[in-house]
Amino acid sequence: MLTKYLILWSNPWIILLNFFIALYIGLGVRNKKGFFLGLIATVLLFVTFPLGIIVYLIFIRPKLK
Repeated sequence: MLTKYLILWSNPWIILLNFFIALYIGLGVRNKKGFFLGLIATVLLFVTFPLGIIVYLIFIRPKLK
């Protein structure tokens, strides 16, 4: 499990994509909840990619409906 995760992370495109997803979600959270919470969300999402998917489903999906 961990080796697959590390191999996935070694791909620069995955890191770049994850960074922009994290930034997008972090800015969305910042606009609603404040600057520091958005910053924390961005860092958390960039560090933990699967958490980014979960937070995307929680924060962004309800906005799109």
